[in-house]
Amino acid sequence: NYRYSTLGLMQAIGISVGTGSAVPQYQDLSLKLRFPTKKAGIFELFGMGGISSIDLLASEEDDTTAQNIYGTGDIDVYDRTKLGVVGVSHTYITKNNSYTKLTVSASSLLNQDIVDSLDGNREIHDWYRQNFQNHRFQASFFYKKKFNAKHNLKLGVRGSMFYTILHDSVFIQSWNRYQTLTDFDGSTFLIQPYAQWQWRWSDRWTMNTGVHFQYLTLNGTNAVEPRWGLQWKAADKHSISLAYGLHSQMAPMATYFEVEEDSLGNRETPNKNLDMVKSHHAVIGYDWSLPNSTRIKMELYYQYVFNTIIGPDSSSWSSLNYGGFNTSGPESLHNGGIGTNYGAELTFEKFLTKGYYWLVTASLYDSKYTAGDGIERNTAFNGNYVVNTLGGYEIKLNKKKITKTSNYLLFDLKFTIAGGSRFTPIDGPASALAGEAVYLENEAFSQQFEPYYRLDIRFAYKRIGKRITQEYAFDMQNVTNHKNPLYKTYNVQSNLLENVDQLGLFPMFMYRVNF
Repeated sequence: NYRYSTLGLMQAIGISVGTGSAVPQYQDLSLKLRFPTKKAGIFELFGMGGISSIDLLASEEDDTTAQNIYGTGDIDVYDRTKLGVVGVSHTYITKNNSYTKLTVSASSLLNQDIVDSLDGNREIHDWYRQNFQNHRFQASFFYKKKFNAKHNLKLGVRGSMFYTILHDSVFIQSWNRYQTLTDFDGSTFLIQPYAQWQWRWSDRWTMNTGVHFQYLTLNGTNAVEPRWGLQWKAADKHSISLAYGLHSQMAPMATYFEVEEDSLGNRETPNKNLDMVKSHHAVIGYDWSLPNSTRIKMELYYQYVFNTIIGPDSSSWSSLNYGGFNTSGPESLHNGGIGTNYGAELTFEKFLTKGYYWLVTASLYDSKYTAGDGIERNTAFNGNYVVNTLGGYEIKLNKKKITKTSNYLLFDLKFTIAGGSRFTPIDGPASALAGEAVYLENEAFSQQFEPYYRLDIRFAYKRIGKRITQEYAFDMQNVTNHKNPLYKTYNVQSNLLENVDQLGLFPMFMYRVNF
């Protein structure tokens, strides 16, 4: 599957791609090849690669040009990203009801940013430089054995080597040089052995148990994670499940190597010994199979997160808000925060039969965290509810003709409505004095945007041949052009607080070949 950015062409003919005058450029390729053999097992080759870039140049804007929606009026941003993944796997089935699978892969993610600042005379000055490279070499192996109809055992291990280059710095005018923010060039290993056992002591009862272990060689942190699940098939069309697991996650690699540097050039890396973030997960579910290829599924869940990464005792910063906007935090971090997530999910779906399908999902939830200051707050992602409705219909065009190909018209629709994301209010007067956004950290994520909603429509023509299937599709994302807010920012030029919106109407064309 290969894609190439057509957004520049669309922008040229007057179709906005939702980023103002800046046009993202990208292309990517993915593949998977499968080679089954009679005696040697199944071999698979998979890969993916892509490059993307965008320039948000305030220096080229004036009153007559469109604004860069994701930039600001006082910086030039040059962003470059490259991604590559390649791997092979081998599955071998033995004669004693068991099989093995070995997978070896390598991946690289490169992100390079240059950010220049503009002064009051619109002159360009050095400000920020970043070169982040994450290279991962991974191997996994497992052995699965079916002893009989009641017992299955799976033993495995996964090893990952991270070779990481992390360099970024910011120019300090009073020092007349760059201050190092992150500085690392080296490798570390994450080792993860595990075991799983399934016991079906009757046609109606199935129990899954297991244990997973993680060890990070960088600082010796480790975690033992027990897992347990039970399913009861109460009747032919009704089942109830219960599950528990302890899960652990290492910090983002760059966090370990953040540097504290003073004006004399003295450095230290205070976060290198951070422990893993851990959480208890508990889920109870009910599954009901209905006539006409439909079903209802309900789940209640609770997650208690502990050992989260937080800042000083006076800080409201927590790693649980990673991925949200305005979450840059203190340089010196430690473990000790907590968080809770709980909610209910409902799924009502009809599988694709007789040419159509539909799916309705609804989620009600609450997400809170407590950081170093000891105050419980909403997380950045606590929208409280999400409802998705989607469906599709396909029409066979040549029903009565006997041909070597089958032709279909497809129509799909999706509608999403969700509670608005949370954000931290900005102190307007303090921002005006500082010349940049100053956030009221003691009111972190206390405000919420209006509800999010989006309607997507897709039309496609599919031609199924004996060896090749071709598909032409046209997607219209956010057809109502609703301006869903993304984050709030401070505009230095206008001295106003402004919303930055997500993409509006976004048309996409696609051609796909399956063979």
